[in-house]
Amino acid sequence: MPKMTDQKQDKPAVKPRMIIPEQEKSKEAAQVQEKPNVTVPKLEKPKATSQEQEKSTGTTQEQEKPKMSSQEQEKSEPTAQELEKPITPVQEHDQLTMTVFEQEKHTETSLRPKPPKFKKSTQEPQRNPVQNFIDLTPPVEKEPETAQGWLELFEKEWGLRGRAIILPDNANWKEIYKKKPFGRNLLKSPNPEGLSTTQPPPKEEFDPPPEKKPLETLGDFSGWQISTEDIPVDRSNVPPGVVVCYLPEYSWCVKEQLLDLSSEGLWPELLDSYQPDIYVLDWYEDSKLHKYVYELHVKLLADDKKTILAQLDLTPENAMSGEPKGWNMVSHIFKSYGSGLRYIHFLHKSKDLSVLGFHRTRVADSTLFAQLRG
Repeated sequence: MPKMTDQKQDKPAVKPRMIIPEQEKSKEAAQVQEKPNVTVPKLEKPKATSQEQEKSTGTTQEQEKPKMSSQEQEKSEPTAQELEKPITPVQEHDQLTMTVFEQEKHTETSLRPKPPKFKKSTQEPQRNPVQNFIDLTPPVEKEPETAQGWLELFEKEWGLRGRAIILPDNANWKEIYKKKPFGRNLLKSPNPEGLSTTQPPPKEEFDPPPEKKPLETLGDFSGWQISTEDIPVDRSNVPPGVVVCYLPEYSWCVKEQLLDLSSEGLWPELLDSYQPDIYVLDWYEDSKLHKYVYELHVKLLADDKKTILAQLDLTPENAMSGEPKGWNMVSHIFKSYGSGLRYIHFLHKSKDLSVLGFHRTRVADSTLFAQLRG
């Protein structure tokens, strides 16, 4: 019990510590007295409410609108009233919308996927480098006035004398120079359908099945002699008495050209003595229609167009399984073919299939050009 009295006596001893809260109360009372100074701007709210009431009547702000329209026209000299004018919620929303739209537009353009880049074949030079080879030749600033001047220009670009090439005096060097006989594709319309060998061939539509159309309507086949070779239907695997509704009917689409080398700028002395290399390249579609869907036949002919100096015959075999590989390339280089070359006969075949529609094997970027060695 004495201990309990001690605790009761200790309670009054705590009262002197309450002096601090009383001081704080005096401070809070002083802060309460200062609040009218802080709330002075809030006293202007009735003015704002009176303006809002006037919006419903349309008396005050309707008179101010013409003033604002005239002030907005003077954008180069904004007044203090314009700077102090509060932004309405509608204007603030429009500004935020435009800012977000510009950010999204910038993000869209920066993240927009780039078109895929197709890798070039490393096996053989493709057609584009062959055709662009002549474009690398600098243009003639001033054409020579004499045949000797054209010969010197031709010699400067190709270094003919350094290769021990015979240069006849009676040759028309102006005409030969302008024909650009080296590195230029000598075939006419080498890519009639405008297909790109750096991209897969376009897929055929099966609904409805593709119909057979005249080849001349599918592109520019000028310079080509076109014919069709029907292949007999193979009935060896059909048992006697069995009726088959659909049998595959194959045919060859044959395209050929005969090139006159002298008209392409290659003079006889060059062909007989130096014998420039003759490059042949061609691309055909991996159509999976048959094991053999393509043939290439090239003949180097003499002046009579019958004597064969050199010949190329290719019939590549293709796998029937797996997905189509896009394009297959064939190539060959004629070297040391002997004197007397005057013409080149170029012929290729592509196999087509007629069953539940007409399906083709397409060919693109046929190339044949002469090139100096070294």
